[in-house]
Amino acid sequence: MKRAIVFVLVACGGPSEPAKPPPPPSANVTISQFAKRDDAMKVDMVGPADGALKPDGHPDAAFDVTLRGPIIALLVDSENDNSWQWDTYTGIQTVPVEMQALAPKGSMTGGIGVFENGKPINDPNGGLLIDDDKEHHLVIYISDNGAFVPGSSFKIYGETKDHKIVQGPVAKF
Repeated sequence: MKRAIVFVLVACGGPSEPAKPPPPPSANVTISQFAKRDDAMKVDMVGPADGALKPDGHPDAAFDVTLRGPIIALLVDSENDNSWQWDTYTGIQTVPVEMQALAPKGSMTGGIGVFENGKPINDPNGGLLIDDDKEHHLVIYISDNGAFVPGSSFKIYGETKDHKIVQGPVAKF
């Protein structure tokens, strides 16, 4: 009886090139849309405080936002007078100075309700974490404090996981 020995060689390719490091988390983060919604000032989805993600009996400003994450916070600022600010920073969280914020701490600002597919995605305290790099179509609601009048303008900022600041478009009200 003869036995055959078979050798199987598997080619694994030649010398490999060094792996490229992944891009930094902020490399692809964008806020590509920020626009007043037609139902602005006709809806009531949130209250004025951090984590107030239920109707409070007062009309809300409403904006469509399209962004690509990851993102750990959003801030909306009045462009015309810099006297109004709303964000998803809460409690003693520090608002980055690069956002040109009026108030330096989350507890000193109005909150933002962030909704995706009709459901709030804020943490119970009002904070925000979008932990992936996918595109998200959001609706944000801000309880009106008198700032949302015809002709006013608002800018939006986001903070990335590596603490870079991304500015989005300006929305006219």
